[in-house]
Amino acid sequence: MHEEAVPSKREQSAIHEAAHTVVATMVRRGIVEEVFISDTAVDIDEAYDELNVTVHGLTGGVRFHRMQTTVFENGLIAYSGFFAECENLFRSGIDLGPLLPQLREQAAHDIDSYHALLHSEGLSDGEIQSVIIDIGGALKHYFDSGIWETIRRVADALLERGRLNGEEVLELIPAAINEGKAF
Repeated sequence: MHEEAVPSKREQSAIHEAAHTVVATMVRRGIVEEVFISDTAVDIDEAYDELNVTVHGLTGGVRFHRMQTTVFENGLIAYSGFFAECENLFRSGIDLGPLLPQLREQAAHDIDSYHALLHSEGLSDGEIQSVIIDIGGALKHYFDSGIWETIRRVADALLERGRLNGEEVLELIPAAINEGKAF
C-alpha cells in the first residue's frame, strides 16, 4: 500500500462528527439536532453532547435531542468518531500505528466520558474492555456494511456548509440506515 496525502485537520474533524451523526441516527432516527465543524477554535454558549476538542480548542460538535439509548448504543456513538478517523487514515494509505496516541488523545472527551459511564454502571476494568471490544466489532461490521459511504456523504456536506441541522442530516442518510434497518 502506498501512502497518499494525509487528510487535512478539517477533513478529519468532518469525518469524526459525521460518524457520530450517522451512528446516532442509525441508533435513533431524529436524535441529531445539529452538527458543526470549524476551521478554528470556537466558543459556544450551548452545550454539545459530543465535542471534538483539539489542542487549539473546539473544532466540531454534535447536539442531540434527548432520546432513550442503551449504554451499548452510547458506546457506539462515543467511539464512532475515533473509529472513523482511523478508518479515513487507513483508507488513505496512512500507517495508523504512530498516529494512534494522537488520535486517542483527540477523542479523549468522547472515550473518557463513556468509560466514566461504564464505571458508574458498576463494570470492572475487564468488563469495560470486553464492552469496548464488542463496540469495535460492531462498528467494523457497520462500516464494512455500507455506513462508511454515508459518513463520507455527511462529512462532505459538513466540509461544504460547516453546519447541518437535524432535517438536513436526515436528507443525507438513506432510510435503510435510520435505526439500523440496513443491518
